[in-house]
Amino acid sequence: MAFRVRLEKENFKFSCSHFTIFGPTQAEALHGHNYYVTVELKLTELDPKLGMAFDFNLVKPMVKAIADRLDERVLVPEKSAFLTVTKSQDRVVATYAGKKY
Repeated sequence: MAFRVRLEKENFKFSCSHFTIFGPTQAEALHGHNYYVTVELKLTELDPKLGMAFDFNLVKPMVKAIADRLDERVLVPEKSAFLTVTKSQDRVVATYAGKKY
């Protein structure tokens, strides 16, 4: 038998800014979004000691930690052929069509 468990909590969220590149001269302006994370876990059996899938109190902090690491970051399309990304010890500079981010 298969089981699915979905975890959704209000604090499973993060905010990021980004821009999408459409070609060598056209891209969106830098802007942001709020994201809400849903985790779905698939199991084939229940934990016999707990009588349920798993201890939710062990999983929830892991999901929250991932969301916290993504919060208030800038997502950069670094694999775009039209973007150059340079990294130093304390900064990352993305250059697109003469504009630096």
